[in-house]
Amino acid sequence: KLVITGYDTEPEKIMAGETFKLTIHVQNTSKTTSVCNGKFLIGNEAGNFLPTSGSSAVYVESIPAGKTGDIEIELKTAADLAQKNYILVVKGDFDDGKGNMFTSSDNLSVPVYQEVKLGITDITMTPEAIGIDSEGSLMFTINNQGSAGVYNVNVSVKDDAVSCEDSYVGNIAASSSAYATLNVTGVADNSDKGTIKVVISYEDSEGNTGELEQEVDCLVSDEA
Repeated sequence: KLVITGYDTEPEKIMAGETFKLTIHVQNTSKTTSVCNGKFLIGNEAGNFLPTSGSSAVYVESIPAGKTGDIEIELKTAADLAQKNYILVVKGDFDDGKGNMFTSSDNLSVPVYQEVKLGITDITMTPEAIGIDSEGSLMFTINNQGSAGVYNVNVSVKDDAVSCEDSYVGNIAASSSAYATLNVTGVADNSDKGTIKVVISYEDSEGNTGELEQEVDCLVSDEA
């Protein structure tokens, strides 16, 4: 009997629409019989994982009794896959070197991730310009253009021209938007550029953190 004891991928994190190398570790649990002429088919019924070589079959010459062998294949995921775990079926046909044929089948659960795609639009500043020690409201829309939700979204400012408390936005579902408001106070004149840097921090479904930095219009002037 052959048993899948684990697998590795390169890169470790599989992104939708990208190619990765899959190495499956298969143990021959027999204490006396070696596996010979193994032909392993690796795939997904929905066709979400396609072999880059054009063939889903991998040949393994032998796995000695009590030993572990590796099955290697390069696959590409479909670009529109949702972020979740997918089942890969591994089916093998092999013999014992004496003409006796055997078949073995097992499944792998493989996580696929979507790239986070956030952007800022519809930026408004009220009033249009603020002076030193004056306050204003900076409002904008955060667009999640990806196919996976983002969580615990927080907005802050990283700029010497204004001071501002962070604003908690919450969760933004895939292909959705949320609104953010920052109450800013002018600290230093930035009329040479008229923008400040806004930072959006977030978590993905696995709790991994990320950030997006973007310059937005926010004028601080000594004359305002």
